[in-house]
Amino acid sequence: MKIASILGAHLDFVQALPISQLLRPHHTETLIYPGRYSDFHAARGYVEHLGIPQPDVHLDIHIGDWDQAFANLLSRLER
Repeated sequence: MKIASILGAHLDFVQALPISQLLRPHHTETLIYPGRYSDFHAARGYVEHLGIPQPDVHLDIHIGDWDQAFANLLSRLER
């Protein structure tokens, strides 16, 4: 089964780690990070230390109005 996990904040990666560890041996999981690429790499230390997988997709959606950010998210996911 193919599963897409959309993780919006750095803490989401920590919380999703146990689930990803259970999914990955049996399914194909794609990690999607909608935030800015530079924001994710600011937290690189704990991501590497905990063995959290790097996101497969960076959408580089900047924070703004919620409705506009959500529309950008849907548009970029569609591509």
